[in-house]
Amino acid sequence: MTIKKIGVFIGMVGLITALMIGCGSSTSNINDNTENVGGEKAEWSVKEHIFAPSAPLHWTTIAASADGEKLFAGGKDTYLYTSDNAGDTWTSRSTGGYWTALSSSADGSRLIGSLYVIGLFQSSDSGVTWKKVEIEGSGELWVSTASSSDGSKLIAGQYRGYIYTSTDGGATWITRDPTNGADLQNLIWNFVTSSDDGLKLSAGLTTGKVYTSIDGGDTWTLRDPALANKRWGIAAAVSSDGNKLVITADDDYLYTSTDAGESWIMRDPIGMPATWTGVTSSSNGSILVASVMNKGLFFSDDSGENWKRLETGSGSNNWNALASSADGSRIIAGLEGNDIYVSNDFGQTWDAENTGQLWKDAAISVNGSKMVTCAKNDYVYTSADGGSTWIQQVSAGKKNWSSVSTSSDGTKLLASVTGDFLYTSCDSGKTWTKRDFTSPQLWGSVASSYDGSHLIAGVGNLGGLYTSDDAGVTWNEVPLGFVASWADIAMSSEGKKMIAAAYKDAIYTSDDFGQNWVERDPAGGIKAWTAAASSDDGSKLVVGARDDYIYTSHNSGIDWIKRDPTGKPEKWESVASSSDGSKLHAVNHAGHVFFSDNSGRTWININPDMEGRLWKSIASTSDGEKFVGTVFGGYIYTGKY
Repeated sequence: MTIKKIGVFIGMVGLITALMIGCGSSTSNINDNTENVGGEKAEWSVKEHIFAPSAPLHWTTIAASADGEKLFAGGKDTYLYTSDNAGDTWTSRSTGGYWTALSSSADGSRLIGSLYVIGLFQSSDSGVTWKKVEIEGSGELWVSTASSSDGSKLIAGQYRGYIYTSTDGGATWITRDPTNGADLQNLIWNFVTSSDDGLKLSAGLTTGKVYTSIDGGDTWTLRDPALANKRWGIAAAVSSDGNKLVITADDDYLYTSTDAGESWIMRDPIGMPATWTGVTSSSNGSILVASVMNKGLFFSDDSGENWKRLETGSGSNNWNALASSADGSRIIAGLEGNDIYVSNDFGQTWDAENTGQLWKDAAISVNGSKMVTCAKNDYVYTSADGGSTWIQQVSAGKKNWSSVSTSSDGTKLLASVTGDFLYTSCDSGKTWTKRDFTSPQLWGSVASSYDGSHLIAGVGNLGGLYTSDDAGVTWNEVPLGFVASWADIAMSSEGKKMIAAAYKDAIYTSDDFGQNWVERDPAGGIKAWTAAASSDDGSKLVVGARDDYIYTSHNSGIDWIKRDPTGKPEKWESVASSSDGSKLHAVNHAGHVFFSDNSGRTWININPDMEGRLWKSIASTSDGEKFVGTVFGGYIYTGKY
């Protein structure tokens, strides 16, 4: 098997419809599951795409080298992004999940970071590769990390657990309990900090206590910065010598210390209590930057005595994560649902730095030569050479694209826009026609027959189904008598038989071009259905659900068989089927691609290098041998089995 990774940065909520029939069956899904019976390794190649529009992400943590050239950013359900040129370009790394903390050595080569519920991870090559830190008996609920300047001394804090320190770069660890036996259920270490030499440490509990150490964690002193218990926030910063500290309290104020935590001063940058989401400090502790939920960024050049609001020009005040260079001149900030912003002049001017694309969906022609993808708040992209090169279809406009489908030859396309209309193209995406037969809808998924004449579109958030039998010129609403959140739709090659997956509802099938529908119950109850695909004749179906399994049918949805590729429920994102329904592909949120060549009876993991990636969509050719997939915060991949 060969697989090609086409370097278009991949998007976040997107999914690909798996049915490769005619006018492109594609849809949006968000779940994954399968039983890993094998472990066949796929051969993957990568080609960076020349454009990488911004990806709206929930940034949670940012770290930087001392000079600010090497940057690292993570978020909730994202990859880790790295930059070695102060944010001008970014690369998504394979380790993905909910990043709760990131810390870097001064030169940016050694990193430690925590993925919530997954574990503690380290990198010694500036984030290119990562290895999991194994600490016996520690559990996986890590929430905070810090590092000495050379990366040899480390500290990590847990959710309902202990603090752990290392003096040998993470090879061995020592369990620390600054509370001397307090109830573990209350030990949620929201922040930890370290001086450059790794000797002066601080740690804050969500229950209101702060502890400091001057001997690398051997002994600890209880501090009371606010003279009362506060819910200490996740944001804290320290000067290189460990003497100057700044910590945050939820729905409260900032607190600073100039004597390693012995005494504290309350700081009130905005004139009221606030929800602080980030704070960073220069190496000498004089320059501070703090972010406030829905209030903006605030700057101090006198260790917190005076503050001013920074104007970023972002159009939003919802900042989530901060980091800075050692001299404080370069400031890096993550805007919620948007870009990473970088300032090189102490916050006076800012540039939005692109990290990737929020891919929503993809589809492929029968022979695999023509492909189409779309991204949120971006464009439609097409390839006419099997994914080797891609064209940004500017004529389609920058929109909140949600789903795409294609005819069997890749010429007729149907695409949907959330909060807008449907769009069709008859020249492989070069030009587009808006179909405004109804008011703007929150479109969720679309599908097409082989010849592109029969189309169906579903509203993604409690709406109806609409069909067209003239390639999208006219449309009719299906008289369902109810509304649903249509996550994915597929149809047979001639468009007569259809299947629709309704999120937190049921599976529905039609055998009369979508005029009448029958409710199906593959799993014995309501499920968060996210993915659906069909064979050419509509007899063999495959569906997937969030936190559940994959199900297949050989008789158009009358009977179903549960498939369990991984041995446990998964968040299935997308499924795809060959024309005869024998070859199936499925991707899950846990980061793997699964393949079956016997209609779902057994499965093998064909993920690149067997590494986890945040897959969002998959589509395949009619013979099931060629496929295209998208990775959240990563790339577009093409493959051949």
